[in-house]
Amino acid sequence: MKKYIILLLTLSYSLLSYGQDLKENELFGKWKVLKILEKTSNPNMEPIIKGFENATLIFDTDKNFELTTTTNSELFTMFTSITKNTKWKFESNKQLIHIGNESDGYTIMGIFTNKNDNQILFRIEESEIVLEVEKTN
Repeated sequence: MKKYIILLLTLSYSLLSYGQDLKENELFGKWKVLKILEKTSNPNMEPIIKGFENATLIFDTDKNFELTTTTNSELFTMFTSITKNTKWKFESNKQLIHIGNESDGYTIMGIFTNKNDNQILFRIEESEIVLEVEKTN
């Protein structure tokens, strides 16, 4: 019986520490990428990965979205221009941030969120890229 209680407590702790849901108001602000935890093995994506290494994502309270980087890459510049003048909306049950506009159904980019203890992760939808981010304001 004692073994079952210990197993139950261990499972409960691991489920709690696995991840917590973010609330929409926690997303407001400027997020700097600290590091890339996972990346695609596709060599054509290297400029995108480099761009994200030095990126900042801004989710303002008016639902405007901005993506910037200090990396000077033509491919990432195209990527940031696609996201220019876009909005964001949050689907809390999926922990998914949709980037775009009403006209395109918010389909330009998706970002899954995950909060583990003191670590916030953004996973870029339809890629293998996982970013560890930190709120800077």
